[in-house]
Amino acid sequence: MLENLSRTRRNVALGIVATVVLLFAWYIRSVLNPLLLGYLLAFILQPVVRKLTDRGMKRTGAVVSVFALAFVVATVLGLGVLHQGRSLIVDVLAPKDGEGRAARSEAARGDQAADETEFELTQDESAGVDAPEEVATAKGEAAARMAAGEKPVDAHRSPESDSPSAGEAEETGVQSLQRVRDWAAKVLGDEWVPASVPSQKELVGILSEFAAENEGAVQAAGEVGARAAESIFAYIQRFFGGFLGLSTLVILVPVYAFFWLFEIERLNEYLASRFPRRQRHRLTKTFEKLGEVLSVFFRGRLLVSLLKGLFLTVALALAGVPYALLLGLGGGFLSIVPFIGGLVSFALALVVALSSHGLVYALLATGGIFAAAELLEGYVLLPRILGESLGLSDVAVLFAVTAGGAALGLFGVLVALPLAAVIKICWMEFVEPALDQFAEEESKFDAG
Repeated sequence: MLENLSRTRRNVALGIVATVVLLFAWYIRSVLNPLLLGYLLAFILQPVVRKLTDRGMKRTGAVVSVFALAFVVATVLGLGVLHQGRSLIVDVLAPKDGEGRAARSEAARGDQAADETEFELTQDESAGVDAPEEVATAKGEAAARMAAGEKPVDAHRSPESDSPSAGEAEETGVQSLQRVRDWAAKVLGDEWVPASVPSQKELVGILSEFAAENEGAVQAAGEVGARAAESIFAYIQRFFGGFLGLSTLVILVPVYAFFWLFEIERLNEYLASRFPRRQRHRLTKTFEKLGEVLSVFFRGRLLVSLLKGLFLTVALALAGVPYALLLGLGGGFLSIVPFIGGLVSFALALVVALSSHGLVYALLATGGIFAAAELLEGYVLLPRILGESLGLSDVAVLFAVTAGGAALGLFGVLVALPLAAVIKICWMEFVEPALDQFAEEESKFDAG
């Protein structure tokens, strides 16, 4: 139908259709994000699949092989990082003297059972029953049961009362806080943390006294707390909403990428066939160059991050730094963010190293390891894997990162380098020829 219109009307109609499509795409952008990210992932993996098919493998087998290898690597590394992350949390928060606490609780129960037995026999004695020998026998039996590791028998206590009492719960909470205090003292030093943790009764007394002396302040604090609770609840809702969205991305992006790998070549050919005939060859070559640069950059950047993370993992493990896999792989992939990622990963590794080593050793070990990793990345991995694929100088890289961060925040830092490479290619292909033409033209003043 549109082809029957005049050229001007047809172009206007096509512009209206394109505007409607873009507005609709913006309206459903949350649904399109996994689709576009899947296309980007397929675009990065497409050269690998093409190499396998060129060697005689069928496309289905090549795609399945690439995804199977990626799944195995991601699963193994992910499980290792998850295990060490959980161990780090447990090591910081869980008390290590649980057995001593249990023994003290059992001893207290044994003494209580013996005292209750003595009280009952004393009551019998007051009623006319002479039983001092029975009292001694009961105490001896209770002591024997405790020595054998058995729980004391209490006839007046129901099985439900075997659950931890309020005193034991208080002891558990206080010792957990004491454990956190001890860990902080190792990292920061004893002069920066309190000498001890107050008990629950002491805290209640302090808070009660403060509330009595500052009734108005307590009421105002209650109002502030209520508003804070509302804010926290809203944040939790957003967090779980974001978590569900992230989970959806993790599931859908590989699925879309899998199917895109079968259709990406036909899609690219279709899009190229819709370029204007006079500029089709030039535009096709330009977009092929853009695709090659972006594919090499993303694929190479991920490989460099993985190799750097493995180097950090091995080096930290040999240096005796705990949670080497978590810190090493985290440091490797944080290096995707130029300049900032290396500093953050070094600071995290230094804090963890301080919890098990002295300041001098922790600083020298982590500093030396991360310095060696930066040298390995800058002088070995990047030149050999990425080479000069982006064609950007060091000054251009620094400017692109700072400009991207100022414009788009952390996302701008992440996409700064590939975006700068795209801008450079577009400038060289479309703007530079016009500038050359302008510079070579003779003005009317030159002609006169």
